[in-house]
Amino acid sequence: MVLAKKRNPFIAGFLTLFFGGTGFLYLGKLRWAIGYSILPLLVYMLVAWSRLFFSSVGIYAYLLFLFLASLFVLSAIIVAVSIAHRQQPQPLHKFQRWYYYILYAILTGFISNTVVEHREKLLGFATFNTPSLAMDKTLVLGDYFISDTWKYKNHLPKRGEVFVFKYPLKPEINYIKRLIGLPNDRIRIENNKVYVNGTLLNESYLNPENNLGRGLPDATYVVPENQLFVLGDNRDNSADSRDWGYVPKGSIVGSAEYIWFSYSSIDGLKTDRIGQMIK
Repeated sequence: MVLAKKRNPFIAGFLTLFFGGTGFLYLGKLRWAIGYSILPLLVYMLVAWSRLFFSSVGIYAYLLFLFLASLFVLSAIIVAVSIAHRQQPQPLHKFQRWYYYILYAILTGFISNTVVEHREKLLGFATFNTPSLAMDKTLVLGDYFISDTWKYKNHLPKRGEVFVFKYPLKPEINYIKRLIGLPNDRIRIENNKVYVNGTLLNESYLNPENNLGRGLPDATYVVPENQLFVLGDNRDNSADSRDWGYVPKGSIVGSAEYIWFSYSSIDGLKTDRIGQMIK
């Protein structure tokens, strides 16, 4: 004889909060469990593949997605707890066993984490934060920005574009700099000015206060084949190609599109920077 059992509202809410659809599996709602696990991930993937994040309204689309995702989780917890309260004691399904809950949580967690952790390759975007002053004022301490990781799949960045790449000396670390020299270019830095193939480079993005040439000697560089020469916008406080050399084109991660959030312990929330395109 199978005994009828009442579901615990606290357990239902706890499982839904920390293990997604497992909470509905606990309640005997198999279809709800699968839907709750798949729907947010599917929407996440479709929005990314639509490239909406990189449109003129991309910042709002991204923030709206984060808000709706949080609202979805909160609503699911409330629904799960409510069902547990109302649900009468009933015989358990075969899948309502602790080992099925663990298996389901591991499986769905693995799928979700794989998609999120490898979104650079699977979805074509990534998010990064700015941990230093090397790109000040284009990017300041505490800026969070979104990157299009498919943008340079078939071509190199253009001169003057800001992009993310794997630091040549420690590939596990991502750097962000501005592209100055393409393969075979001749770069001359003289009196704090940059010349590319003999032509003065117009660098309107620089803050003169960050480009006083403190301790930096004049130098000439010839960019090797399949390599890139990069500089930080804060020339007096940037470790870049002047220090550690060139960036292999295979180290490119993606573009720098726009700032979607900005906060630092020093300045607090910087709402005026949110939504700024990175130029």
